[in-house]
Amino acid sequence: MKILCILLPHFPLRCEVLRHPELAACPVIITRAAASQKTVLDYSPELKNLQREMPLQQALSLYGDAELVRADIPFYGRAFNEILDALETRSPLVEGADPGEIYIGLDGLHLIYETDDMAVMAVREAVPPAFGARIGIAAGKFPAMLAAQHSESGSYRTLEGSLQMFLKDLSCDLLPVSLKSKEKLHEFGLHTLGQIAVLAAGPLQAQFGPEGRRRRELANGIDDTPLYPRPLEEIIEESTTLPS
Repeated sequence: MKILCILLPHFPLRCEVLRHPELAACPVIITRAAASQKTVLDYSPELKNLQREMPLQQALSLYGDAELVRADIPFYGRAFNEILDALETRSPLVEGADPGEIYIGLDGLHLIYETDDMAVMAVREAVPPAFGARIGIAAGKFPAMLAAQHSESGSYRTLEGSLQMFLKDLSCDLLPVSLKSKEKLHEFGLHTLGQIAVLAAGPLQAQFGPEGRRRRELANGIDDTPLYPRPLEEIIEESTTLPS
């Protein structure tokens, strides 16, 4: 399935900056409570070596002077849904996988958008420029996401054919797995997608269970995960007029 991916980098941070412009002038870490521990939800791009889900204390040991902002999840959700609503006027096949990560199915839309350029233009018109959308197109969600990550500002990237050369030097941190799983991959000396791609499925399954095979497929650019568009909500109103 041909997928268009839209990435809105540092979406929670950009939401906060929109309502508190003064945050644009200082390093920021957005935090949230996970069980009994505070973790990093998002952070300013200039704060290198930080990752989402990282314990807050570990982040503060690197950037103790950063401004801490408590995550406002409902606010981010409302802002994200407004963008999804706008995109659904361009295509009925819109999946909001995670705030800041959107997938649109392009199969069957050629009658509306004759070329990828036209589809991308329609998408950009629906997303506020302040969110700095990055766009990629590929056969599957994961390769489309990687294409978006490596697209140039104001343009988009399409991945076609064999993807091994494109994927081989990319970090395994790009895999959609937990931070703990990524750390385990590094412990085994698996730092790039290329290193995972050439492994047999058996050893990966032995260490990571059923997910081991999927990680190998993703590292080879294979992702048959179906698209899950948002369910359509229909509002029915009924009224009557009574005599005074």
